[in-house]
Amino acid sequence: MKLKKNIIKIFISTLMVLLSIPVINVSALDLKDIVTMQLSSLLEKNVEISSIYHLYDLNNEQVYDLYEYNDGYAVATKNGFISEAMPNSDNPYKDVLNKKLYYFGPYNYFYDNKGVMTSVSGETIPTTRSTENNFSEELIKANNEVLNSNPMVMTRGDNVWRGTSSSRFTRYKNWKNTNNTCGPHVAAVILAYIDDYIDDRIVPSNIRTRNSTSPGKLITELTAHTTNPTATRPVNVSNGMWYIISKQAGLYYAPGYQSVGTTWGKAVEKIKGFPNCVGIGLVKAFGSTYGDHWVVGYQYKEDANNKGYFKCYDSWGKSDATIHASWTLGLVWVNKK
Repeated sequence: MKLKKNIIKIFISTLMVLLSIPVINVSALDLKDIVTMQLSSLLEKNVEISSIYHLYDLNNEQVYDLYEYNDGYAVATKNGFISEAMPNSDNPYKDVLNKKLYYFGPYNYFYDNKGVMTSVSGETIPTTRSTENNFSEELIKANNEVLNSNPMVMTRGDNVWRGTSSSRFTRYKNWKNTNNTCGPHVAAVILAYIDDYIDDRIVPSNIRTRNSTSPGKLITELTAHTTNPTATRPVNVSNGMWYIISKQAGLYYAPGYQSVGTTWGKAVEKIKGFPNCVGIGLVKAFGSTYGDHWVVGYQYKEDANNKGYFKCYDSWGKSDATIHASWTLGLVWVNKK
């Protein structure tokens, strides 16, 4: 997926690199040569790799390498797939190069700090399952998804918001969550947005009046038909959405969700395409100032420091809150059938 000059998604087979790179004879080249050729074509300049650092995943397998070159760095898998390429950027691990280094996809740079998994920005994540969460299990699955998917090649952002107008979400601003049901509130805003701006079949009129500033019975119905409505699991939020959709629009739409994997690419896809918004899970352990929470993202941007952000309805009284992409895990959305 392309994000105007910010993120270029490329698909590379073991024999062919796109972006007009000629066929590569893998047997005749080592991995460093393959990465060098890809970067030189992508950046349209001669790239010279100066240093290589091994990166581990949450399965404790050394499946990535970080390459320092000329004026930037890149991360690639052992198959030669480039996960990200950052010109004019310092190695994010520069201050912890004497530690064991971990990588969980774009923006997710961690190291072993005396047995504690710590991001280069100082945040920590749980590495063992507790009674309150199983984030480490989900991160392991996310890591596997990154390795098995077509990676993104990322460049510096231009700090410009892209997506749907904030004015469209002001009518939902006062749909405040006061009883820890952020999931049903987020589901309500997504469904109401589609009903108001795209297709009025998705929410029955006896549940909510189209274009109203009131949720009517929508949040109440979603809460009643969402398993564990105070939980933050995507499948629960999705199941509640299906209860509403199935009443009269089940032939046309269906909810979707993602429990693991990096959220940026899929979230941007939903914001740019149908339905212009997406439910985004926030994780306290990742630094979320909301704690474990749900928001509705409808704009995105990347700044010049390669940090991603979403503009969101937060169910706490803001329809234009800014949240960090690094806080996120889990998504819910609506698909056209």
